[in-house]
Amino acid sequence: MPPSSSIENSSRALINCRNARNHVRTSHLYTYFSNNGLESHGSLGIDLIRMLYDFGHIGNAQQILHGSVSKNKISLNTLVHCYLKDSNPQHVCHAYWQMQGDCQANMSNHAFVTLLKACGKIKNLHLGIEIHRGVSSAGLLGKDHFVMNSLINMY
Repeated sequence: MPPSSSIENSSRALINCRNARNHVRTSHLYTYFSNNGLESHGSLGIDLIRMLYDFGHIGNAQQILHGSVSKNKISLNTLVHCYLKDSNPQHVCHAYWQMQGDCQANMSNHAFVTLLKACGKIKNLHLGIEIHRGVSSAGLLGKDHFVMNSLINMY
């Protein structure tokens, strides 16, 4: 585990880079994080992934997501969001299967909506039914209007 001062400094650097929309600094931060094992630190890794996606460094973001970031609800939701932003519904669905197999992570309501939209776009009814089961297991049936509308649209 890196020292807390290193984590705090890295977190500030991420915030400054994002606010400045500095694409070159993003590449430098990615290299620094990778060389110092910071990309695997939960919140730093997730923030770095979001920034890499926002700045178009999709390959680097995917490398972190599929490699060192611990797979949990936050990383699953980030992965789903980033793939949707990349307009790639096939990857959104693949991410769902991967994360469910790796950690049985629970998803946010927003992630369910995103996944259902992706299933509708690629016409993957089998996956849609699986996600419908997940919505039911999460106790969201009849409770979240966005999820319910996404279910209706997906079918």
